Amino acid sequence: MTEQLLQSSPEDRAALFESAYTQLYAQCPWLNRPEPATRAITDSRYRHFIDIIGRVPKLIYEIGSGTGGLIRYLAALGHECVATEITTERGKVLAAAHDSVAWHATDGIRLLEFEPAGTYDIAISSDVNRTFSSG
Repeated sequence: MTEQLLQSSPEDRAALFESAYTQLYAQCPWLNRPEPATRAITDSRYRHFIDIIGRVPKLIYEIGSGTGGLIRYLAALGHECVATEITTERGKVLAAAHDSVAWHATDGIRLLEFEPAGTYDIAISSDVNRTFSSG
């Protein structure tokens, strides 16, 4: 799967990622488990984001939200938050567990194809492991 993803073209990348990660989460379901809800607000890994984002409520869009730790932390501070993942499967599982955060699908690259420009106050991404070129 890794080689297919690395060699994918921009045109087929979103479909390949959706298929690969759906297969991965089916074979390794622990990778798609939400963190305990009580952990978000007390998680010291995210406290430095208060200095960056501030405490005044904002509309925040996170690219590649993973299991949602950071975006749930920000939502618990009063921000309106949208989490994104490249698979709808992960979003469905995590949306069911965390109703304070909206989950959207995106390929993580062509963002304007998924959300209108100027919609959010802040777009963040804190734990994306690999970048793909658009060409």
